[in-house]
Amino acid sequence: MYKSLIVDDEKNIRDRLVTFFPWDELGFGVVKMAENGEEALTIINKEVPDVLLTDIMMPKMTGLELVEKIKQSYPQIKIVILSAYDDFEYAQQAIKFGVKGYLLKPLLKKEFTEVMNKLVMELKEEKKVAGHDEQMLLDLTEGKDVEKYKDILKYDYNRIVICCLNEILKEYATFTFRQSLKEKITSYFNQQEIPILFYKNSLILLIFKHKPISKYDIQPIVQQFLVFVERLLIDMEIILKPVYIGVGNLAKGLEQINKSYKEAIYACSYKYFNPNKYIIFYQDLKPSAHNLVKQEKDSFDDKIQNCVGNLVESILTKETLKITTIVNQYTDLIIHYKGENVVKIKKESYKLIMMVSLKLKEEGYTITSIDEEHVLQKIYQLQSLQELKKWLRHVLQLFAVDIVKHNEKYNNRYVTVAKNYVKNHYQYKITLQTMAEELYLHQAYFSTIFKNETGENFIDYVNRVRVEEATKLIKNTDLKMKEVSNRVGFQSNSYFNKVFKKITGKSPLCLRKR
Repeated sequence: MYKSLIVDDEKNIRDRLVTFFPWDELGFGVVKMAENGEEALTIINKEVPDVLLTDIMMPKMTGLELVEKIKQSYPQIKIVILSAYDDFEYAQQAIKFGVKGYLLKPLLKKEFTEVMNKLVMELKEEKKVAGHDEQMLLDLTEGKDVEKYKDILKYDYNRIVICCLNEILKEYATFTFRQSLKEKITSYFNQQEIPILFYKNSLILLIFKHKPISKYDIQPIVQQFLVFVERLLIDMEIILKPVYIGVGNLAKGLEQINKSYKEAIYACSYKYFNPNKYIIFYQDLKPSAHNLVKQEKDSFDDKIQNCVGNLVESILTKETLKITTIVNQYTDLIIHYKGENVVKIKKESYKLIMMVSLKLKEEGYTITSIDEEHVLQKIYQLQSLQELKKWLRHVLQLFAVDIVKHNEKYNNRYVTVAKNYVKNHYQYKITLQTMAEELYLHQAYFSTIFKNETGENFIDYVNRVRVEEATKLIKNTDLKMKEVSNRVGFQSNSYFNKVFKKITGKSPLCLRKR
């Protein structure tokens, strides 16, 4: 059933039009009324009618002024002028605006029925054509039944354009809004004889010509559509949201439309990398990364592991400012080796979080700041590369908070164990690495907590303990200096002399002479 709107400032005429004429028989289920142009526009913005009947002479806004406004935003509405004047000038203006009928008051049932029957036939034909176009476009984008459409679509050159309406539709998800938006956009492209298909939250267009279609042929079409959508949202009192448009390469013949469609999808996804670019041509993008040969894969894997190692070290040493730099390096690395592929970038980002989390767990830490089961889901919800980087930084900094909480609980114990170990093993070789391994801690992390707890570096502490023990031997035994040096763990006598003097201010020989 079709919808109609009657606009007339005289109530008795509106009522007569609704009750006297056979709307049901003509196929109209909803007949609404307005007493002036302003009220009519309010109704139209909420519920777009198929047919509008309007008087010419009305207060606030004339019928012709109303028609002009409607044709700008709702060109699909079929308009019939109602007038008490058989005025040639009015009729001329009405024709200029594309009205479908000019009826004189008082209306005769026969004339009214003839005009409305004609409009219903047009509406039915348009619906039939639109349905056929949608099925054809669906088949061609999927590469199905191509031969069937060669007699219908006799054009050598085609290009697919995809308009991503996600930002609008995720904000306003009601069926009524979606249906209203679809009707208005469909009418807009029907006027240009461009086949369209609404699929999920996107609009697919098929541009076809007998000659090659250049980028410069497409640009005016998509730019005008963006202007139309902006004006449409304003009319519907909807907050403006971006529409991203992806354009596939030229398809020679119907067989290549499926390829152009896939290219348009890829181009549309580029908004992930540059949210401020609204029209993206596939031909302007970098080619997808090729399959990596073994040497390149090894290099990529090494660099990824290096990034993971640097992130773990930055988290453990609380150098959180470095996290931003490393995250940028990581995403640049993925794009360089994997190409500007949104799915691959999201998968590699998930792997990064999991690898860092695993490394920290191997160091003995408990990560409680994120729910690992929902990490991938969260990553796929992010709409741009900038959002992804921001989220990665946030999660990695939360890891650092987890480490701080862990440290507050265990730091003193680690330092105490390390000191006891040194006092019992100073005569043997002790390095920062061997001590960290003894405690099952990351080397950089152990170094940091020891310095924070004691105020001195670990190796300086080891040397100080050895010098204290050496002092006892020098004072209480006749051992030669080389023997003293070896007994307290110094591998070189010259290094022993240097460290001893640095800590005590005297050489070992001077101490013995005293």
